[in-house]
Parts: sequence; C-alpha cells; structure tokens
Amino acid sequence: MQTVKEIARHVLQHHYEKPISSRTDHLLTFSDFRARYCHYKNTLLTDQDIWLVIRYLHRNAGVAIADDEKSSGSPYMIVKFPESNETESAKAEITMHDKTLVKLRYTSEVLNIQVDKLQSRLEEFAKISQIQNAQGHRPQALYALKRKKHLETLLHQRLQSLETMEAMLLKFESSLNDMQLVEAFNMGADALRSILKDNNITVEMVDATMVKLGDVMEDQREVETALSQGMEDVNQTQFPIDEDELENELRELDEKEAQMKELPSRQESVSAPPPAHSESELARLNALMASVGQSAEPPRHSPNQSPDRERRHSAGAQLEPAM
Repeated sequence: MQTVKEIARHVLQHHYEKPISSRTDHLLTFSDFRARYCHYKNTLLTDQDIWLVIRYLHRNAGVAIADDEKSSGSPYMIVKFPESNETESAKAEITMHDKTLVKLRYTSEVLNIQVDKLQSRLEEFAKISQIQNAQGHRPQALYALKRKKHLETLLHQRLQSLETMEAMLLKFESSLNDMQLVEAFNMGADALRSILKDNNITVEMVDATMVKLGDVMEDQREVETALSQGMEDVNQTQFPIDEDELENELRELDEKEAQMKELPSRQESVSAPPPAHSESELARLNALMASVGQSAEPPRHSPNQSPDRERRHSAGAQLEPAM
C-alpha cells in the first residue's frame, strides 16, 4: 500500500519538473490539484486521500493552504507551492492577489460550464420544436421555440460575461508577471549597488584605473621600441652592411635581367637570313624574261637599206666573233 509520504514526494517531483512560465503556475485550487494528482501507480485517490496529501505537504514541504478555506473539497481552497524546493525552509505565502486570481479562475470555469449547458439545451429545444411541428403539435412547437429564444438571450449574456472575465483574468495574470519582473529588476539593482559599494567602485576609481592602464601601455610600447632598436644596433654591429653596395648590386641585377629579356629578340633577328637559293632563282627568272623581251622586238629597217644588204650585214656580224 502506498504511503502518504511517497505520494507527496511524487507530487513535488512532478510539479517542479514541469517548466514554470509564470508565478501563477504554483497556484492551484483543490479541483486543479485533484485533476493532476488523483492517479498514482494505477491507484485512484479519493478526495479524502488528496486532502491528506495536501495536509502533509503543508506541514513538511512548505505548501501553503488558504486559512479561510481549509475545508476538504472546497472549490475556493487555494494550494500554493513554494517557488523553489531547493531549500527545506522555503515556504509559500498566499496573498490577496492569489485569492483574487483563484476566484477569477473559478468564476471563468463556472461560466464555461454554464455556456456548454445552455448550448446543449438550446440545441435540444430546437430539435423538440422541429419534431412537434412535424407531428402537427403547433402549441408545443411554439413553446419550444420560445424557450429556445430565451436560452439564446441567456447564452449571449453568459458569453459576454465570459469574455469580460477571461480578459480580466488575462490582465490580472499579466500584472502579476509584470510585478515579478519589477521585483527582479529591483533585486538586481540592489545587488549591483551592493557590489559597487562593497568594493568601493566609483567614477574616480575607474578614471584612475584607466589612467594607470594608459601609463602601463605606454611603458610597454617604450620597452618594445627599445628592444627593437637594440636588436637593430646589435645586427649592425655584428653584421655591418653597406647600403650603397646593396643598391649597386640591386641595380646590376636589374640590368642583367633587362639584357636577358633583350637577348632572345636579337637571336631571332640574326638567325633568320634570307634564303640564297630563292634570291638566285628569282634573278635567273628576271634575266630570262628580259632576254625573251629583247628577242621579241621587230627588226628596224632604214628606208635606204635594201633587204639584201641587210641580210649580208647580219651575216657579217655573225662571222666577226668567229674570226
């Protein structure tokens, strides 16, 4: 058989394992508590069992119960868990805001139940009017329609009340959350002020610290400059270097590089002489064409020279070289 202590431990573990998004999540009514924790290891707890568990949590776990609503099963009975279970001394405290919030929640739940019942009765009378009218019972059909109209009016009023109640409940919960934020801001501001006061942190102290830091950084830069200059002096002493000699050597390297770039172009121009065979062949063709042109000219005759004398003259010209 399960003991009250085991059930109470299970309730605490289940409650604090859930993510808490608002301070109101720690606030429950008896109905809410019963709906969440009425089952434990396949065992259905009665209202009396649940009341015993709540009393045990109130005595040993810091769970608060509303003083004016300690009767078992009261719809307004408030059960409030501590905001943290990390310390055994943590205890919850129920305020007037908590009581108001619980009553608003309960009223909203009651209005939701009334709306559901009115909607069911309205649909019921609508069916009755249809059935009575189909059977020819006109008075009964008219009566059902009248009841339906009354229920529609009442349903409309309840819906308006429910809308107003839920809006008020939402604003109330938002106000409680805002108050929690303001409290957290105040706690943070007080803690920060305490830290500044305990450590004597002031504007003058911060300014002095920054000046000191600037002096230290300047000293570090001077040390680095001295080290760099010292290393240069040591290198100059151990390995003396003539800057003019380096400049001349660099200039010679540039000239050699320029000469190396010009050398390939000169080699290309020198290594490409015109072909002699082609030029001699062209000269031979030109001479041949010139001789052909001379032989093709017609003989010129003087008007006083006869053909016979011309033939003798040409024959004598041919014999002269042989002599």
